[in-house]
Amino acid sequence: MRLELLETLVLYSRLGTMDAVARQCGCTTAAVVKRIQLLEEEVGYRLTQRAGRGSELTPAGWHLVERSTQILGLVDKTVSEIRDSVDDP
Repeated sequence: MRLELLETLVLYSRLGTMDAVARQCGCTTAAVVKRIQLLEEEVGYRLTQRAGRGSELTPAGWHLVERSTQILGLVDKTVSEIRDSVDDP
């Protein structure tokens, strides 16, 4: 599972729209939608659903956001630990 896909989902949960995620990431809305679709294909569940003129996270989407936040935090912590323990990269 690619970390950028998880990061996109977490960012979507915080910003609320695909357009806002696209602006934040410096990419197109279509690229954000594609990332979410790739993640849905990988996990085998719908992570978003239509809601009015936009979309919202499904229960599976929210669950993956919770886990992704933990995963991404652990990755950041591990990288920091490695950087702190190695004198000469």
